[in-house]
Amino acid sequence: MASLASLRASTKAGPGGAPGGAVVGRFGVGFAAVRSVADEVAVVTRAGDGAADGVAFSLVRTRGLLAEHGLADRLPDRGDALPVLRLPFPLPADDVARLAAQVGSGALPSPGRATAVVLALRDDDAVAAVRHQLDDLDDALLLALGALDVVRVDAGGEVRALGRDAFSPERGWRVATAHGAVPVALLADRPVEERDRTGWSVTWALPVAESAGTARPAGSGVVHAPTPTADRTTLPGVLVATLPLDATRRHAVEGPLAEHVAREAGELFARTVAEIAREHPDGALALVPRGVPAGWADAVVQGAAVAALRDAPLFDGTPAREAVAIEGPVGVDASVVDALRPALHGLTTLPPSARGAARLLGVSVRPLADVVEDLAPGLPPGGWGRVLAALAPYASDPDVREALASLPVPVVPPADAPGRPVAAAVTVRGARGVVAGDAPDDVLDAFRVWSVPVAHPDAAHPVLHELGALAPDDPAVLELPAVRAALLRAAEEPEAPDNEPDDAARVLAVVAAIRRAHPSVVLPRAAGAVLLPALDGETGEPVAPQAAADLAVPGTWAADVLDLDLLDVDALPPGADPVALLDAAKALGAHDDLDVVTLRDVVLPGPGEDATLPDDLDDLLGDDVLDHLEALADRVGGGTLVDELDVVVPLDAVPDDATAEVVLHVLAEPRLRAALLARPLGEASHLSGWVRARLGAPFTVPAGGRGPHVPFVPGLDETAPDAAGLADVLADPRVAEALGAVRSLDALDDDALGEVLDRVADRDAGDDVPLADAAALWRALRAAAGRGAVWDPPPDRVLALVLDDDGRPRARVVDAADARVASGPHAAVLGSVVPAAPGEVDAVADALDLDVQADDVPPDADGDAAPADGDAGRWRLPAAVVALVPDVTIDAVRHRRLVVAGHSVPWWVTLRASGPGEAGDAVVHATTTDGLARGLALAAGDWSLRHALAAALADPSAADALVVETAWD
Repeated sequence: MASLASLRASTKAGPGGAPGGAVVGRFGVGFAAVRSVADEVAVVTRAGDGAADGVAFSLVRTRGLLAEHGLADRLPDRGDALPVLRLPFPLPADDVARLAAQVGSGALPSPGRATAVVLALRDDDAVAAVRHQLDDLDDALLLALGALDVVRVDAGGEVRALGRDAFSPERGWRVATAHGAVPVALLADRPVEERDRTGWSVTWALPVAESAGTARPAGSGVVHAPTPTADRTTLPGVLVATLPLDATRRHAVEGPLAEHVAREAGELFARTVAEIAREHPDGALALVPRGVPAGWADAVVQGAAVAALRDAPLFDGTPAREAVAIEGPVGVDASVVDALRPALHGLTTLPPSARGAARLLGVSVRPLADVVEDLAPGLPPGGWGRVLAALAPYASDPDVREALASLPVPVVPPADAPGRPVAAAVTVRGARGVVAGDAPDDVLDAFRVWSVPVAHPDAAHPVLHELGALAPDDPAVLELPAVRAALLRAAEEPEAPDNEPDDAARVLAVVAAIRRAHPSVVLPRAAGAVLLPALDGETGEPVAPQAAADLAVPGTWAADVLDLDLLDVDALPPGADPVALLDAAKALGAHDDLDVVTLRDVVLPGPGEDATLPDDLDDLLGDDVLDHLEALADRVGGGTLVDELDVVVPLDAVPDDATAEVVLHVLAEPRLRAALLARPLGEASHLSGWVRARLGAPFTVPAGGRGPHVPFVPGLDETAPDAAGLADVLADPRVAEALGAVRSLDALDDDALGEVLDRVADRDAGDDVPLADAAALWRALRAAAGRGAVWDPPPDRVLALVLDDDGRPRARVVDAADARVASGPHAAVLGSVVPAAPGEVDAVADALDLDVQADDVPPDADGDAAPADGDAGRWRLPAAVVALVPDVTIDAVRHRRLVVAGHSVPWWVTLRASGPGEAGDAVVHATTTDGLARGLALAAGDWSLRHALAAALADPSAADALVVETAWD
């Protein structure tokens, strides 16, 4: 009681100097606060023997006592603001009973309680104020009143208990308190009665794991000082702090003292979160404040908290300032981060829910590619193996694969070869170019000797292949620069000491592994230059190592037929599977048969250029391939890009007397048959060209009258007597064409037709040729000239149409200087002529370098014209006949006898230019309707019309049907 009576009386007054309204006091929940709502206060205490006693504080009795002591004249100025709590009065027993009756209790204090304070509330406003304050009370009150465990609130029969256990660890809370002294300078602007209060106190109750269902008390979200205020806080948990309050006790007073306490609150918050992080890291990050401050006090607390949290070890034991997190799903995976952390200090797992907090605190959240770039290479191989295993689930993502392009990969140092390593390793950046996986020791030793990085066994995780590493048996290893260099060295004379493998032996080991995994793989043709042990093909004696492409495998078709040295099987490297090594030798190019090689993206040589091949193929393919490229360029044009071109090797090893055997073998092997019958760009294939050259194509098959007669073309029995046995296979038209057999002169290309012309020119002048053979040649010449053929140099002699002494036509070899190209057979009376259709005359003349027979030669004067009814000396042409030649104006002259160049002829045509007074552009002379039909057809420029015109002249009524039929010409 002495302590209560010595409390400093409040100097605060309400309106008119009286306490009242919403004024509740200034110093917290101390006893003096009761005067804000009551003028009569009783304190009743139960003694140890059960007797109750008490004191009273009374405004009425205080006023009377002061008046008795001569202070009555000062009482009006003070109003009700008297030192009531300084003057305790004894409380008689009857007053105790009276008070008990007022509160509805039979005894005060209640059983089990030592002391009770009874207030006689002043008025309705006081009642409302007290009820409001009681309603606001929450469990946070116990955080301020450390000596109490339970507070029971009974307001109008509504009873509730506030307990300290609401913030117990069992319920998911962490409570922390800090105390300290306030620097004196911070109290300078505070009221006098507060300046001797130099201590501060802050208490936080923070939820450890809200996700587990931690309940928040009603007082969370507001600042307690220590009772709830109107100042809000956005930080999670409950804050109780000795912030100075304004007169209403609803707001903290901004100033140096409040800011000091608020900063202390923020720093305590950060220390408490750091403690929580040791056991509940995810829960701790959820406590990091990220909202917009709710007021100045909240801003100070939050700012101090965030500043302190930046140095707190919240991220896997690392402060935010030093922590690094990975963007995306990879950064959420603890197994990935745990595996990578030894290679990058500060690496931390960052779930999506914590990214905002991490960025606020300054964690460096970086793309995976940047993190990979900064990884230190110091992990042991097993550590990198764990990294790769952790990353494996993400390797299917192309973005992740790109980000991992520079991931350190532990490889076995070349110095450790030969023999499989155990622990030694260095690292290279990126998996591309690394060989990873299990393989025989001799294969891995080969790679290490060649300085190809080989993944350490402890880190050879399959995910390396998704990142660009190659398996030891992947054919792509042969394209690695170091392996290509080894292939080139293996094509040189071996220099390895005795009993040590050289590059060729290592190549064999690697290729054997590749072929075991990929039996149908086709190796680069450069591999064919690898030197392998060899035997002389005739004597069987050992000779110097030769390129694989120049050897035949003993006991095979190639060894029996081709002119090649043999692979020395017994000299292959010992200790390996001999079957696998033999297969590897075949894959390198040692022949057991003819091989089909596909050239890709070939550019044909231009005019005057020589065909070339890539450097790695130049020595492996024969001149026959170059000749084929040049011949193809002549036909389709230089500079043409050929996507794929199949060539067959080694044709230069085929003996001259084995051509027929090779052809039969080719036709029996599907892959070779396809290469023979192929038509690249519509032209003969490489193999077809080679066979044609060997068989002397073009030729006719079969000879001896059993096949079609093709004049001027020799039979197969003449061009290749040893290949006569091929006649039976030429029954297939495609095979016959591929081998060079022809069934007519029209099937000859321009070069072959030129050879025919040369054969004709080799005959003596004056030799006669069957007219049917000559007609076939003339047709072929016209077709070739029509497509632009020109033979340079032109033939000295040509086959021409001539008339013998009795006027009969003959096909005769004549000097080219004596021949002319004529548009119709009638011109033969003027001399030796080479036939050509009217529209083809110039082309044929250019092709053979001949002159053109003139078309304006008139008939001889000793002929005569015959008079006709209505028009003397003229043929009357029915309209139906004229309809067959509508585009030509024709003057038809009828003769009884027609003579040209001294020869009596049935018809003649003279072409003339049209002009004023001219009857037309062609004059047809004829003695018969049949001759007239031929003259009209020639004049019309369409020799094929002669039969239709003859029929129309003989029967004009049939002319309409004949006109219709011309639609199919």
